[in-house]
Amino acid sequence: MSWFPLFTPYLMINRPAADHPLIDVVGTTIVLLLSIVFVLWLSGKVFRMGVLRTGQPPRLIELLRMMRQGN
Repeated sequence: MSWFPLFTPYLMINRPAADHPLIDVVGTTIVLLLSIVFVLWLSGKVFRMGVLRTGQPPRLIELLRMMRQGN
């Protein structure tokens, strides 16, 4: 579960008490940072395409369409 980015911060805080390999700490940190960058990029794309162009929040169907579209 610690490799899933949603749970990484909470589970890795408790892991130092146990004996764990260093690859888990380094790997989960890299996965977490990459997922943060991806989510920020994707939300910026949706904001730019949806909110800035129309001035109103997009619906779920429109969000999915914007995520699939290119620039």
